[in-house]
Amino acid sequence: MPSGQSTQSGTNPPIIVVGVGNTLMRDEGVGVRLIQDLARERQRYPEVEFRDLGTGGLGLVHALDKRRAAIIIDCARMGKAPGEFERFTPERVRSIKQISGTSLHEGDLLRTLDIAQALGQCPEHLVIFGIEPADTSPGLELTPLIAARIPLYRNAVLCEVRTLAGLVLPGTTRVGPLFSS
Repeated sequence: MPSGQSTQSGTNPPIIVVGVGNTLMRDEGVGVRLIQDLARERQRYPEVEFRDLGTGGLGLVHALDKRRAAIIIDCARMGKAPGEFERFTPERVRSIKQISGTSLHEGDLLRTLDIAQALGQCPEHLVIFGIEPADTSPGLELTPLIAARIPLYRNAVLCEVRTLAGLVLPGTTRVGPLFSS
């Protein structure tokens, strides 16, 4: 798991992009796989930390602390066609995830964000990318459908990174997101 990066002053970068998921359950690991791909952009985005939290659960609370903005990427059953994704804020989504007993990160993402909020560790700007899985059965590889869409997801997340940078970093040009809320 990458440890992230820090700025020259030793503090955390103001923006964090977090991938969560269980890489032992095929498409359930898409958030982690996407972060592994995005981590190659570290040099282009020094104001951003790309972090794989896997099935870290409450580790997310600490990862969000002292950040001005965050993007969380996760597999999400939203009733969409497999491979589709949606960008939303915590306020826009209602949690209907039921603990299945097969996921290693059974903690509900929104409850974890509520804890971060209660502790004063939730950033002002928070975006979640949910990706509809095709298959979450045991397996180490993403399905071909989800794997083929990684470049699309990557572009959407990087567009959001640029948008958030425009909101939280002085002197940064704001670029609009690919998708509206």
